[in-house]
Amino acid sequence: MNYRDPHSPLEERIGALLSMMTIEEKLAQMNQNLAGWKCYVRGKDRCIQLSDEFFSKAQNGIGTLSAVQRADPWSGVSRDDGLGPREAAELANAIQRHLVEHTRLGIPALLAANCPHGVAGLGTTVFPAAIGLSSSWNRDLMYRVGRVIGTELRSEGTHMSYSPVLDLATDPRWSRVEETLGEDAYLTGELGAQIVSGMHSGDYTADSAAMATLKHFATFGSSEGGQHNGPVHCGRQELHERFLPQFKKAIAAGAMSVMASYTEMDGIPIHRNRYLLTDLLKAGWGFPGFVVSDGCGIDQLFNYHFTAQDMAEAAAQAVNAGIDQSLRDDAFNFLPDALDCGQITVDQIDKAVRRILRIKFLLGLFENPYVDPEKSARVHCLEHRELNLQAAREGIVLLKNDGILPLKAGGIRKIAVIGPNAHNLYNQIGDYVCYQDASNVVTILQGIQTAAAARGIFVDYVRGCGITDCSEEGIAAAIEAASQADVIVACVGGSSARPFDTQYTDGGQAIAVDTRIDDIDCGEGIDRGNIDLGGAQATLVERLRALGKPIVTVLVQGRPHTVEEIARQSDALLCAWYPGQEGGTALAEILFGEVCPSAKTTVTFPRLAEELPVYYNHKPSARKKYHQSPSTPLYPFGHGLSYTTFEYSGIKLSRPRIAINEATSVSACLRNTGFVDALEIIQMYIRDRVSRVTRPSKELKGFQKVLVKAGESVTVTFDVGKTELGYHNEDLEFIVEPGEFEVMVGGSSMNVLSTILEVQ
Repeated sequence: MNYRDPHSPLEERIGALLSMMTIEEKLAQMNQNLAGWKCYVRGKDRCIQLSDEFFSKAQNGIGTLSAVQRADPWSGVSRDDGLGPREAAELANAIQRHLVEHTRLGIPALLAANCPHGVAGLGTTVFPAAIGLSSSWNRDLMYRVGRVIGTELRSEGTHMSYSPVLDLATDPRWSRVEETLGEDAYLTGELGAQIVSGMHSGDYTADSAAMATLKHFATFGSSEGGQHNGPVHCGRQELHERFLPQFKKAIAAGAMSVMASYTEMDGIPIHRNRYLLTDLLKAGWGFPGFVVSDGCGIDQLFNYHFTAQDMAEAAAQAVNAGIDQSLRDDAFNFLPDALDCGQITVDQIDKAVRRILRIKFLLGLFENPYVDPEKSARVHCLEHRELNLQAAREGIVLLKNDGILPLKAGGIRKIAVIGPNAHNLYNQIGDYVCYQDASNVVTILQGIQTAAAARGIFVDYVRGCGITDCSEEGIAAAIEAASQADVIVACVGGSSARPFDTQYTDGGQAIAVDTRIDDIDCGEGIDRGNIDLGGAQATLVERLRALGKPIVTVLVQGRPHTVEEIARQSDALLCAWYPGQEGGTALAEILFGEVCPSAKTTVTFPRLAEELPVYYNHKPSARKKYHQSPSTPLYPFGHGLSYTTFEYSGIKLSRPRIAINEATSVSACLRNTGFVDALEIIQMYIRDRVSRVTRPSKELKGFQKVLVKAGESVTVTFDVGKTELGYHNEDLEFIVEPGEFEVMVGGSSMNVLSTILEVQ
């Protein structure tokens, strides 16, 4: 059998190659111990050369190289030394050429990159943060975003994305809310699956296709106290109900790699959790891909979780659990020791390597490991920039509007744009991004200036204060400028912009410090106990409100802050999240009415951090009122206003009584009662009124985004069957129980019509 024969059966090709490999070559496929950005250097003439470290690591081949194109504080690679898209493609070819021509078996490498909202590289398309993308509730948009990510990855010679993030944002104190698709498993699964499908588009070998790695399997994001890497208190029934469905759906959509979570569950770190990684994922679900560790996650078994006596034991625990490949772990350097002392077997190594090779064959790397550098022109092309703008338009949520928006140009001569997030491109684009060319980013100030100039309106700008700096020194100038304006636009919130002196662990995790004054208060490793607006921002808004002028407040942020007082002081409140490179244009279009806002929240906004958790799909015994505190959130899951008004009516079931193996449908009428054509996101929720295992007070089970013209009506219909009505019982069987179900349809989780379905 010739493993290079593309006409031979896949598994036979894998077996033939595996049988030829030495143990050293096999371990090289599993041990990803070279950071991608260290595989090259620039010569005196600035040309790109493979590094001595690369040649040393590549003697027995390389399984995967990740983050080759990163240039940011996280990698320590400067803007000048980083790779543009064409250089990244040329380097990818040099890497593959060396491996194909100068290693014994010529096995190409997988190249991977972080892509939570675009490829983390120089000159790429930076979409709104994932939490903003999810606020669009637009499946087709997510598919097209995935297509762009896949195209830009493959155009640079990269094959695999370390994304999407399918963790649930159940605690806004957690530092990585921005990377998620919200707090709901159903919505996350629907949108995440579309991103995955878009990345590969049905043909893994295409020059615009990439494979997705699902992060972080599983329970990450729901840790104790909202702390990054903290323990998760979750039983298996809850695991199957809340934390696994979105992964299962994305795997069905074509994801071929899964990244293990840093967390522990029921006392077992995920990186050594055999039940989760092998018994369930591989054996139970039949997952054919491979499991990769998170950065230094295997090492943490020894130096963080303390389940291993040494690195060799940590490596053995990971392999025995089902980890197939490391990500910059030292522990896998000790795999030979673990093998020699019988902690792992050659058969286990073969199984892991088989999974890694399978992906390389599926991607067609043995037929064509190279990329045409001319394809790099597709990166950040006009088509991608236009989609980026549309994504920003659909992701900005109008939380409150007392009639001030859209702005009426006729009565406005001057707008004062105030705040630390009005004109800071890095504060606007979020975490996991590289250095940006300022010409590729439209800040909020720039967007408003362009729109205002077209209407003969003058714009004044003062920063006023910082994100975390408590100094009020700049507020006086902001008040002076605002006092001369007809309307104030206050841009406040948070920032995930990495300062250049950020320190990192060996695994690449940011180390939070309290001694440095800068803007960062969010992003990986930056958990917060208090989620009020930082620094002097609340004082700034309060002083602006005292002027008695109309004020529009824009929240540019990666997590929902506690902004009840800010909302009260504002005539309109928008949440732009981190709106990406085109965010300034999109926001200005919404402010002036060129675009009607249609986004809705995918996380619940709390009134107070002390009330956490506040996610909408709580159990009936939860969310009792605290003394002297409301029991309702400030803004519920699924909330978002429009420039028109909608009226829901006529909810009905096609069959109000069904057997447990039957299905029905629910419909409702939606009327646009305003004067603007607009998109509305219709949501369907279900509540099981009596069940053997306690069920959430309501669960999202369907949604549609529809355009309704002014004065017109549409009827929307949702299927209701086993998938929508069932749950995992105490034996982890997926069942439908007889009884009554409340079926709800409406414009948010707290604004619904309801009817009763009887299941017999």
